Amino acid sequence: PVTEFATDKELSLPLETFKKGIKRVLATASDKIFAIKFDLVGTQLTLSTNTEAGESEEVLNVKYKDKKDVTINLNAAFLTDFLNSAQGDNIHMQFKNASSPVKFNFGQPNYVFTVMPLRLK
Repeated sequence: PVTEFATDKELSLPLETFKKGIKRVLATASDKIFAIKFDLVGTQLTLSTNTEAGESEEVLNVKYKDKKDVTINLNAAFLTDFLNSAQGDNIHMQFKNASSPVKFNFGQPNYVFTVMPLRLK
């Protein structure tokens, strides 16, 4: 069983938009990239990577009602594994803060993907 944890923030956006955004931001990254930075400001989610090969950034419009901006770093490999099996119209990302677990789902109540954020220096 999965341990339940509290979330009070949620954003959503079209699944295909999210998949394409992740793919584009990772296209210029080296094989050593392991983190994608999620900067959520208002209704814009900026995905970015920063490697020796250079920087990459993708800005996506999201539905987000909370007024608090947040930055979360997530494991790129875990996200791409999850997204390879994701199907549906929208993806939902739920979290409490930048250091709490992040839940992803795409409209199937029995399928929830949980990722712990990374602490980067």
